[in-house]
Amino acid sequence: MTRRTKAQWQSIVEQHAQSTLSTRAFCEQHNIHLQTFYSRRHALGLAKPRHNKPKVTPAKPVGQFVQAQIVTPNCSIVMQTREAQLSFSSQCDPLWVAKVLKGLAA
Repeated sequence: MTRRTKAQWQSIVEQHAQSTLSTRAFCEQHNIHLQTFYSRRHALGLAKPRHNKPKVTPAKPVGQFVQAQIVTPNCSIVMQTREAQLSFSSQCDPLWVAKVLKGLAA
């Protein structure tokens, strides 16, 4: 187990911010436990702000498709078909949006 100073952690967190790697990939590449990275980043006051995920209202069947509404105060992207419309903030996590869409298709 490697012990690192506060200055070393500061440098590691800055390297991660400048890299194009996901947090998980960065930690694997640098042999850092993922939870340790998150804890140290938080302790340094450098944690990324959490964005609340939009609240999904219950889906309503429309013919053979399901209509979903995403309720957020600042919706900026709208996806619409003849049967359904989906609105969400441009700051939403794309993976979360993909999971919602996959769930609607199921």
